Amino acid sequence: MKGDPACLALPEDALAEFLRRLPPRSLAASRCVCKSWRAVIDARQLLQSELLPHSVRGIFFMCHDLDYPVFLAHPSIDPQIFGKLDFHRDPDRLNLSYASVVGHCNGLLLYHDVRGLHVANPATQRRALLPPPPRFKKWLLRSLAHIVFDPAESLHYEVLLVPEVPRYEAIDLEEQQQERDEEWPASTWVLCVFSSRTGQWEERAFVREGEAAGMASDKVMRRDDPLWYSCSAYWHGALFVQCLGGSTVMRITLSNGKYQVLKMPLGIGGLEYYDVYLGLSK
Repeated sequence: MKGDPACLALPEDALAEFLRRLPPRSLAASRCVCKSWRAVIDARQLLQSELLPHSVRGIFFMCHDLDYPVFLAHPSIDPQIFGKLDFHRDPDRLNLSYASVVGHCNGLLLYHDVRGLHVANPATQRRALLPPPPRFKKWLLRSLAHIVFDPAESLHYEVLLVPEVPRYEAIDLEEQQQERDEEWPASTWVLCVFSSRTGQWEERAFVREGEAAGMASDKVMRRDDPLWYSCSAYWHGALFVQCLGGSTVMRITLSNGKYQVLKMPLGIGGLEYYDVYLGLSK
């Protein structure tokens, strides 16, 4: 720890024993103090076993014919848990509403209803309604929003609006026509990002590494399936987002403000029409 004067000059074994006694929330905050503390916590796996349990209590299931998500769980799960999953329902019964799960990341749930985007923690029943973002209309949010949350890095989360096709970026028809003659995404891609730290949306620029997905006028760029929604996964500091119906994945790194276009293989078993969904394995 000689190169990090901000940290206590303790032997690693002594520091590890001290950190081991902290509750998970404090341990996650300690990981952000300095690189040497983070290295000690990671090397001894002090955080994962307590803060990120690997047991699965159930899954949220979305159906196009239902207005609210369904929670699927094994019959052995305590019935009281189901009474805690109505946090996404509008308390006003006279208000014709709906709720759609948009995404999730490390225990936080991102969902959308008539009021806008919400981030909720099903375990604590806490939720937050995000302010309306700039540029994008409300009906597009469920197709654009993706959440990033890593409690090992920070106790704050971020929500990114990532256009799945070029036309979602255009504000009017004139701008949409102009973008057809340009490559997509742009070499500098400006995305709307919400941070729970500031409670505000901001426009953040990401610089492309490598080639673009293609020209905005290409046929694949105009794919429009109202029943398909982009999926995402957060892994090793990068957000992987499906675009263009799953034929392309955007790798967005928030720490250095860069992104990369990953083109998926064409055709699956000779099928011409198929839907691909992105997920995170163990």
